[in-house]
Amino acid sequence: MLTQADSYDEVYRSLKWQVPEFFNMGVEVCDRQADADPGLTALIYENSNGDITQYSFQALKLLSNKLANLFQAKGLKPGGRVGILLPQSVETGIAHVAAWKAGLISIPLFTLFGPDALQFRLKDSGARALVTDIENLGKIESIRDTLPDLDVVLVNDAEKNGVGMVDFWSTLESASDTFTPLRTRAEDPSFISYTSGTTGNPKGTLHAHRTLLGHLGVVGRVTLLRIKHHHDRALLGAAVEIDNILVGQADAARRDRCADIFRLVGAVNAEQGVAVALIEIERAGAERIVRTAGH
Repeated sequence: MLTQADSYDEVYRSLKWQVPEFFNMGVEVCDRQADADPGLTALIYENSNGDITQYSFQALKLLSNKLANLFQAKGLKPGGRVGILLPQSVETGIAHVAAWKAGLISIPLFTLFGPDALQFRLKDSGARALVTDIENLGKIESIRDTLPDLDVVLVNDAEKNGVGMVDFWSTLESASDTFTPLRTRAEDPSFISYTSGTTGNPKGTLHAHRTLLGHLGVVGRVTLLRIKHHHDRALLGAAVEIDNILVGQADAARRDRCADIFRLVGAVNAEQGVAVALIEIERAGAERIVRTAGH
């Protein structure tokens, strides 16, 4: 969408948004990648004990399919709201992708919110379902009677079903991993992001599936590094060089240099446990797919 030019005005004049009629963020960030390369690493998660688990795009596709089926089995219809009150975890990614594929609207909720902040957002949005964990369940239980629309509460680490809630993983196990994503339009809503509420009540901003397209120009330059050996200046230098190439000035020589760096980082990754993930980007009219190194 962005082309290299000599001035800001030239870039501004040449910018043309290419928004398709039909677009689904869940399919775009997960299923399309899984169909192209099922074994490609999508997510690397490290828990509080330092245990690391890698999830492929195919694994996330199947898990989000299960949850999408579960949402539908619980009576959620396209346009329904799903609150997600979780820390950064695989369950968080699964919940958002499943909601989008089912045509639902996800609502990210900060785990440091107290009961009042959660109550306002869940009631204001009319959330029908909530995905949370055992650590945050108490806050929800304290306000549950003020949330008449909240029918479904899925709890990670609950280990068993309880009154008004079901365990996330055990319930997911019985669901089918076959699901046909809803064919959403680019203008259909995908998530609600609430403001902080510092100047009054929080305001819910409704974002369409096309929102992802608007972020690609920024996200395309991001290099995600999980570095155990922080003193490795060569690797950090390579990361900076990759970032510079992705930002612009992507002539043939620099693209070749970029490819060499990816190979270098892959080798370093195998030896030092560094995981590098770069998103698919389009620069200067040429699409370059950069796959995860050392997955």
